[in-house]
Amino acid sequence: MLRAARFAVSLVLVVAAIAVGASPASAQEGAAPREIVTPEEQAELDRVARLEAQPVLECEPGELRAEAERGEEALLTLTIRNAGGRKLEWSVFSKPAWVRVDAERGELGHGEDRKLLVAVDTTGLAPGTAKGRLVVVAADAKGSPATVA
Repeated sequence: MLRAARFAVSLVLVVAAIAVGASPASAQEGAAPREIVTPEEQAELDRVARLEAQPVLECEPGELRAEAERGEEALLTLTIRNAGGRKLEWSVFSKPAWVRVDAERGELGHGEDRKLLVAVDTTGLAPGTAKGRLVVVAADAKGSPATVA
């Protein structure tokens, strides 16, 4: 009787292991059954995998527009976000001479963002429309370089 009960427990473990994706070879006689992961443990495994994943650089909005009188300064906001995993180290690679940002570089963890204050100084600009590009880069990040027009 004791032997039948032990066999029933082993059979349940093997069936559970197959249900979570163990290969048929691991369910062979003598092979140890695969460990079953609880939903809480799986959530932690998923969290760690996200943190080890490649960072993703996102800049919003993709276009900044300002209207100002000559000699005035227009203030705009640009959001830089790490939509990926591990730490993202970003920097402003290039920008027009008439554009200033309140931070030229920084770092963001998973899911973090940073709002940059972008100042457009019209003092030296000719009347009309001035166009330029602000380029943000981040080493080893998807989405880099990000160009804001």
